[in-house]
Formats: sequence, C-alpha cells, structure tokens
Amino acid sequence: VTRLARVVCDGEVDAVPVVFTWPSRGSVFDYLYDRESAMWSRRALEDLVRDAARDHEVSEVTILAHSMGAWLAAEALRGIAMRDGRIPKKITDVVFASPDIDIDVFRRQFVEMGSERPRFTVFATRRDKALGLSRWLAGDIGRLGTAGEMPSPAVLQALGVTVVDTSDVPSTGPLRHTDFAD
Repeated sequence: VTRLARVVCDGEVDAVPVVFTWPSRGSVFDYLYDRESAMWSRRALEDLVRDAARDHEVSEVTILAHSMGAWLAAEALRGIAMRDGRIPKKITDVVFASPDIDIDVFRRQFVEMGSERPRFTVFATRRDKALGLSRWLAGDIGRLGTAGEMPSPAVLQALGVTVVDTSDVPSTGPLRHTDFAD
C-alpha cells in the first residue's frame, strides 16, 4: 500500500489507486503458502478488474503488479479473456515490476489473453535476489523479472512487451526486489 501511494504521489498520477491483495504471510520463508493464496485469489481479482472495466465512471484501467502479484494479474487477465472472449478495451496498460513468473508460463498466459491485449511493460533486473530464490525453488527455471534470463528482446518485442532493465539503478533494498520503485 505504501509503495503504491509513493508511485501515485511521486509520479503525479491523476487516477484513483485501488489495491488488491491476497492472504500473504509477507515472508520469503512462506513463499509456497503465498503462492497457494495467490492461486486461491485469482477469481476475486478477475471480478475486481471486470467490475472496474464495466463501471461507466471509469475511463481506463492500468494494472501495476509486483512479484507474485504479476503472476496473479496475468492469470486474472487470462481468465477474463477466456470467459469473456477478450480483455476489456478499458484495460489499457499492464506494468509488471520484478514479475515472479516462469518465462514459459508467461508466454502461454500472454497468448491465451487473445490478440486484443493491453500494452505490457516489464521492469526487470539482473540482480534480484528474491527472484533468484524463486528460481531455485522452481527447479532452476528462469523468472520473467530477471533481465538476464528473459527471452531475447526480439521475442518480447514481437509479443508487444516493452522491457525496462533496472539493473543499473542504485537500489535501497537489500534483495533488489523493488528496484523499479527506486
């Protein structure tokens, strides 16, 4: 919540920020519990996004998701596209910061969202220690938020994904998992 408030304030964003969270324990040692909780929360995020897009007072929706929340957001958008046949046009931008998503899973999610997708931007770094742990837990499978492990820029560009490498940004976090905010 604090990070979103800083992004909105520092970025002088003229929008109504909405936070979606799931029952997380908020500890790197409870990673598997948090992943299960995120899976459990998929439909609730789908409903929130669909409701926002249907609201006549909402002109556009931008989704900003961090870490495991990026996987959850991708799953919600995929679910919306599969249920409704497409992602609502009001959802214009999706920003993933340090996304903790298996690279091949993201490609599949992305394709299953259909051809009318919002613009996607991924903030990634080569120095994210939290994603390094996630990679290890996943059986040494690369994460989308680790810049050096991503598919080639041409592959992501062909998909329409913009990548911002934050590896050279001075970081305030010991895990370098919030470089996007710095």
